[in-house]
Amino acid sequence: MPIRLRILLLALVTVLGVAGGLYVQYRDIDAQISALDRRADVIRQAERVSQLVHALQKERGLSAGYMVERDARRLAPLTDQRRRTEGLLNTLSTTTPTLLEPSWTVQLGKDLAAVRRDVDDAALNWRDVRAFYTGAIRHALDSIALKNTGQDRDFSAMTNLATAREVLGLVRATVNRIYSRGEIAVADLLDVARFYGAFAENLRAFYRDLPEDERPETRARIETDVFRAVQAQVEEILGGGDGARLERSSFLWWGEATLVVDTLKAVEEQAFEELVARSRQAVEAKRAELIRYGLVAVGLVIVVGFLAVATVARILGALSVLLNTLGEVMRTQDYGIRIQAPKEGDEFGHIGLSVNRLLDYTDTLIQEKDHLASTDLLTGCRNRRSFLEAASRELERAQRYGTTASLILADIDHFKQINDTHGHGVGDETLSRFSALVAEHIRGSDILGRWGGEEFVILVPEADAEQAVTLAEKLRQAVEETAFDGVDRVTCSFGVAEREAEEKFEDLCKRADDALYEAKNKGRNRVASV
Repeated sequence: MPIRLRILLLALVTVLGVAGGLYVQYRDIDAQISALDRRADVIRQAERVSQLVHALQKERGLSAGYMVERDARRLAPLTDQRRRTEGLLNTLSTTTPTLLEPSWTVQLGKDLAAVRRDVDDAALNWRDVRAFYTGAIRHALDSIALKNTGQDRDFSAMTNLATAREVLGLVRATVNRIYSRGEIAVADLLDVARFYGAFAENLRAFYRDLPEDERPETRARIETDVFRAVQAQVEEILGGGDGARLERSSFLWWGEATLVVDTLKAVEEQAFEELVARSRQAVEAKRAELIRYGLVAVGLVIVVGFLAVATVARILGALSVLLNTLGEVMRTQDYGIRIQAPKEGDEFGHIGLSVNRLLDYTDTLIQEKDHLASTDLLTGCRNRRSFLEAASRELERAQRYGTTASLILADIDHFKQINDTHGHGVGDETLSRFSALVAEHIRGSDILGRWGGEEFVILVPEADAEQAVTLAEKLRQAVEETAFDGVDRVTCSFGVAEREAEEKFEDLCKRADDALYEAKNKGRNRVASV
């Protein structure tokens, strides 16, 4: 797999991995919000069920008194309570969602109507009536308790308080019957003891599940003077008090016990309101957290994506430039090519600079090699091979554009005598000085080369024979007037030939050589042309 594709896949996997991780966390927070929403909804449903429980408790207690004394004073409040219970039941039947099964709610309405008729007709005994109401209340309380997994202490506290209120309602109904009848039956006494013990235990559990800082205030609100009076009356009955106490009014007892039950109900309602408020606050806080997290997540994905794209673009761009540059160098064998403007801010910039430095070094070596291969080591001018390459290009240009060019051959007169008389060292110095002198007097476009031994050649582009002869004469005079170290006098002969149309270099060189030969035959130190 190409490295470019692997880099792209790596960047894609990185971005998708970050995005996926952030999405999972986002889903987790969203799930927490949904759970908090469900909890708040369950609390609201539990509050509605609790209102039904309270209504059934009151109806049960009033039914207990009415079944003992069937008079108008007891029927009127019982009738009012039945209407309130019916209204709550109808509301629950049409409210969704609800903790109570709709079929159970409908059936309860039917069963309530039948029990009420039996109560009015005295067709049922108290224990059957109590069992019906208690069963309905227990079912409703169980529907609340089943929604708590045991981990929610607030919900546990509400369940314990609702249960305490229920068993206190049973105490209220049972004691109400005792006061209404004016006598204590053993069964009633056992019921009071059982219900009162359950009340105390559930109230204790309620206090236990409350936050520690809320316990004193809640306890003070519940355990009022009326609470202690009701508690004292129950304990007197359980303690076997004298008969005079049984002459107390059942209405007075009912009123005091109802105040305690209503207080518990008020505490419960306030607790439900606080639970709902806290749930709403928790939901809003989580939603705010979700929004913040979403913004951060989107920003992070954008940043990671930008960094990934920028990094991949930089890597692929740098690789492309590097490969293209090196490919062009290899294709053209031109080591003067460079990576354009490499950035120094990262590793690829350093690589680009290093490659350029390597190309500089390579180009320098090649130029030095080319210079050594094309330069006469003694005189520093072009050697014969290099001169021929340059002259061929220039003559091709002259042919293409129809311009002229002239060739000058120069030969140092009596050079062998210089070597024989003064030694080869002086001869070499003479050749070097002669080459430098000629280079000083020709144009930059003129091409100078050592043709061999003491013979030099000059190609003069865009110059006819007359102009070339003038240049050769200037060079001859310069040589003649120049003092050469170790030699008394140095002169030079020149042969000049102007290129003819379609003439090859060999032919031109032959004619220039003929002219040089003529100059030497005529006494040397002169210029001849053909």
